[in-house]
Amino acid sequence: MAILLVFFFLDNNPPPTNKLYEGKTTRQKWLSLDWVGAFLSLGMITSLLLPLQWGGVTKPWDDRTVIALFATVRVIIYNHEE
Repeated sequence: MAILLVFFFLDNNPPPTNKLYEGKTTRQKWLSLDWVGAFLSLGMITSLLLPLQWGGVTKPWDDRTVIALFATVRVIIYNHEE
């Protein structure tokens, strides 16, 4: 029901134009993405969510896997800050 209300009563506002991508094809836009940063972010989020999900339920909090995943998140965050 809410989706129908949003669809019918919300105005359609197209995104503003971006000079960075103006005149580029879709392939060129995809190639200009920061793929290294995307994969590091994906790895960090996965390494954070797995021990939070496993800790205390599937594995104990002092399990080597849980600690190693938390350490991985810390290393990725520390390297990103510099």
